[in-house]
Amino acid sequence: PQLSQIEEITDATIKLLQQEYIPLLVNFSEMNEGLIRDIISKPSLFNYPLPTLVFCCIKNNIKKLEKDFVLNKNIIKNQEFDLKMLNLAGISLE
Repeated sequence: PQLSQIEEITDATIKLLQQEYIPLLVNFSEMNEGLIRDIISKPSLFNYPLPTLVFCCIKNNIKKLEKDFVLNKNIIKNQEFDLKMLNLAGISLE
């Protein structure tokens, strides 16, 4: 980039970090309920979305999840195994 574009690129990068990545990192490090929304909306960002989701639900005492959001091929990879994991964790799908 040219020198005149550096400030614009830097501003755009900072804005992206502030709006997208820093909140995601905070949600992940705190394992708070916001992480559940992050996993459901962007499962490809997580190597193991379902186990992360289950752990977060257990930590936040969440027992019910919306079936339409969770039964996604990017979250549920092996339906039989993954549904058993949810069941063992005491999480039901509605």
